[in-house]
Amino acid sequence: MSTTTTMRPETWPTDVTRLCERLAERLAEQGAPFPVAGAVALAVRGGAGVDRSQFAGELGLDPHELARAERGELPFEQLPEVIRLMASTDARLDLDRLLGH
Repeated sequence: MSTTTTMRPETWPTDVTRLCERLAERLAEQGAPFPVAGAVALAVRGGAGVDRSQFAGELGLDPHELARAERGELPFEQLPEVIRLMASTDARLDLDRLLGH
């Protein structure tokens, strides 16, 4: 028997930046004008592990505005402030890379 450790999927770290890049690609394919911003909004909510209405309610956001953000209809600068803050403080998310800074 080998002495190597088997990694289980539940222990694999999520590359949130790469996830955003893939989400942005899909949003761009669907014609979203701001696919990276949409991907960031989706990733922030995904990290919270809740559905859109619960997330909006917990953060005091208009659910329709959140939906617009997640569809990539808002530029990053117009995302709700709380989403921008959550994204900027997530150590797993490289906003500089995503936003091209």
